[in-house]
Amino acid sequence: MMKLLFICDNFPPVIDGVGDYTNHLSNELAGRGHAVSVICSRKEEIVQNAGAQTAVRVIPAVAGWNRQAIGTITDLVVDIQPDWVILQYVPYSFNYYGVPFWLRSLVSGLKARGYKFAVTCHEIFIDLELSKAKYWPIAISQRLIAFALVGMADQAIVSIDRTRRQLARYGGKVTRIPIGSNIVPVPVTDAQVQAVRRDLAPQGEFLFVSFGIRDQEGTLRVLADLTKAGLPARLVVLGNLRPEQRQKTEELLGALGLEGRVTLTGYLGNDDLFRVLCSGDAFMLLEQNRGGLTTKSGSLAAAYAAGLPVIGTCGHMTDGFFRDGENALLAPEGDYDGTLQNAKNVMSDPALRARLRQNSRDTHTNQLSWEKIAGQYLEILSER
Repeated sequence: MMKLLFICDNFPPVIDGVGDYTNHLSNELAGRGHAVSVICSRKEEIVQNAGAQTAVRVIPAVAGWNRQAIGTITDLVVDIQPDWVILQYVPYSFNYYGVPFWLRSLVSGLKARGYKFAVTCHEIFIDLELSKAKYWPIAISQRLIAFALVGMADQAIVSIDRTRRQLARYGGKVTRIPIGSNIVPVPVTDAQVQAVRRDLAPQGEFLFVSFGIRDQEGTLRVLADLTKAGLPARLVVLGNLRPEQRQKTEELLGALGLEGRVTLTGYLGNDDLFRVLCSGDAFMLLEQNRGGLTTKSGSLAAAYAAGLPVIGTCGHMTDGFFRDGENALLAPEGDYDGTLQNAKNVMSDPALRARLRQNSRDTHTNQLSWEKIAGQYLEILSER
């Protein structure tokens, strides 16, 4: 058994992707008999919920992520005496401007005391773009901080190959582990699937599923063109949209003539979310101008967990994890016609859908399940 201590900004019930990641991972590790603690922000919602955690010790102790936090965190580390301190790193989580230089002092102090340190790099730095020279001081500072943290780390975890390449100078200490589902899979019966489909696709239409946190214009255009071509399709957009997002989406629905063909679910609990996913015929995630599909997305991992055929875009952040025609149907960013054709193909070809479904399930089982992710963490943490 090991003592593991995670440091992250947010934690449930605060809605936050990295907080969800830390929650799922820490509970999976605790379920294997390890003693797991989490140091996080001292926010009222987290404080009130901390006592409800049974397997993981949640310590909402940090009032502000700055140099004043170093003493608080160090005292807790000394009290807990963990075998590993594991930082969940996003630059903007630990400094408003994305330049948390103080973390270098925290980590160097912990290393000086003999603690083993790992860093999970969810993000490391913004790009250096000629057209955005005014952001270069931040971009360069973020590089200095990221390289310092990974340099001091005994192990570093990244979620995509692009980040691993950016940290190539650190060689074997950098391991790629994809992000798992932000929705916990639950048993779903055929009767539950049919009930959901009667509500969302009452005429037996082909049901696409997506998440509202993304720009939905491309997805809605695809649905409109499918409808114009006489192909019966509907779309359900999961998630609680911000008011301005919902207004923009509703305006697009009107402009594209899609009233009555799209359901915006609003907030749903975990089990209801997973039931809707399992009731869909395909999942569409068009990451326009975001680098394409990546294994940084917990929402995408949820689609794989539900065994859905995935339709998406590929860009500079998409890597060999995604196999076109096998575990996803991909078109290059900006290739709208290619995306539309992929949607038509998945609607018209049952054999293609069946192959994609099976490969989605296999992808989740072999690479994206929290059981597999926790196992990979334990493997690298046991190396030192």
